[in-house]
Amino acid sequence: MRGAVSAGVTLWLTPVLAVGFHAFNLSLVPSLALGGACAAAIAWVTGGALANALRPALDSRRLAVALVVFAAVAIVSIARISVYVADPARVDCSYTSDPWRAAHSCMTAYAEAARFASDGTHNVYDMSLYEPRRVGPLKVDSYHYPPPFLLLPAAIRATRADIFQFRAVWFTLQAVVLASTLLSIACWIGGRTGACAIVGAVFAMATPHLVYALQQGNFQSTAVPLAVAALVLVYAGRAKRGAALLAFTAASKIFPGVLIVYLLAARRWRALAWAAAFGAALLLVSAAAFGTKPFVDFIRDEVPRISNGASFPQTERPDTMPSNYSVYGITVRLRMLGLGWLTEPRGLAIASVYGFLVLALAAFAGWKHAITLSDPAGRARLVTVPLALVCLASFRSPFIGVYGLLGTVWLMTLLAARSRTDKGLLGALGLAALFCVAGWLVPGPGHAPTTIALIVSAMVFLVALCVNVLAVMASPAIVKIST
Repeated sequence: MRGAVSAGVTLWLTPVLAVGFHAFNLSLVPSLALGGACAAAIAWVTGGALANALRPALDSRRLAVALVVFAAVAIVSIARISVYVADPARVDCSYTSDPWRAAHSCMTAYAEAARFASDGTHNVYDMSLYEPRRVGPLKVDSYHYPPPFLLLPAAIRATRADIFQFRAVWFTLQAVVLASTLLSIACWIGGRTGACAIVGAVFAMATPHLVYALQQGNFQSTAVPLAVAALVLVYAGRAKRGAALLAFTAASKIFPGVLIVYLLAARRWRALAWAAAFGAALLLVSAAAFGTKPFVDFIRDEVPRISNGASFPQTERPDTMPSNYSVYGITVRLRMLGLGWLTEPRGLAIASVYGFLVLALAAFAGWKHAITLSDPAGRARLVTVPLALVCLASFRSPFIGVYGLLGTVWLMTLLAARSRTDKGLLGALGLAALFCVAGWLVPGPGHAPTTIALIVSAMVFLVALCVNVLAVMASPAIVKIST
């Protein structure tokens, strides 16, 4: 079994690592050779542990066949987009032939913002710096993240200033971190639940949500599992590492900060103190690297525009409405379907109230969450509850593309992993597949919205919302107040 698992890991990792080597001016053959050699070495080191963790699931022929199918789809999909990332002229290898989606790249915002921040004179939140512009086949996206996030793209840009080389390194880094986080957490859960979670993680790696997120380089798809991993580290006795990771994700994407509320209600004072210390250090390092201007511009210009929706003008464009998987997006759909009283200010107010409700839910979960790491079921609940909270918090944003549903897809696989039978697991993954297909088939921006597209996309989002709420409220880890 170890050989088969190692082969799968090698096949998936080889194109990912080859893209990274190609970014350093290596031609195709040496890049593939080095990528394959490194992938094989990594697979040999990790294959034994992964095979042992998988063993409880692979005793079932059904699950073994399902895993092979999921892995094959994941390998083919990652290999295809790797070609497009390595060679921007190969648009034919984009995950989708839709012109808007093939050209959309969140990564461009990170690379360009790091470039603008380096000279200390530009307002990195000035949208006119980014749009409308293109680099090769890619449309440049606007930057909306807090200043500390710039440390990561600035570090990559210090070695690869060319935006397409930056793109290749970013893709490799993100793919490796995302896949290793999903698989490591599943292995940590252990037992049959953990084995089924590995099957679910491979399923997630085959979905359009994950593959397309890697192609466009959106950091949110990585920030969600990293935030969950941070909480796992805190409860597993590695408070410093977990706090550092949580501080970075919260300072980079804001919404993972909901887990700070969770830890506060859970009275995890040591982890909170370390998170505060690492957060302060991130602010100081960011200020040293970029000066105080990005912070001033973020507070003075970007925060108000995020609050009033001005930073995301696409939320009001009819062609993007079906693609907005956020609470505010639901109000815009309803307005377009005839509820004219749901004006933009009222929609934003509803989104704000929703945000406060999520914070209250996080406090409730942290206060009542009975943590046990002694068995796989308890470890699985430690993952699913914070994951659901992070997903719910992300829905507060004025605009979230299809990549924003990846966390919910992963949550569905983790909930499916709790099934006691093979049929139950495969049935739950089948429902997750229907959820993915429904969300992906909704036309992207650039297409005139139809009533069916608005209704279907709204239903997809409401399913995601309900799954995440139920994952928190229905968890056996939420216990009664002791008397």
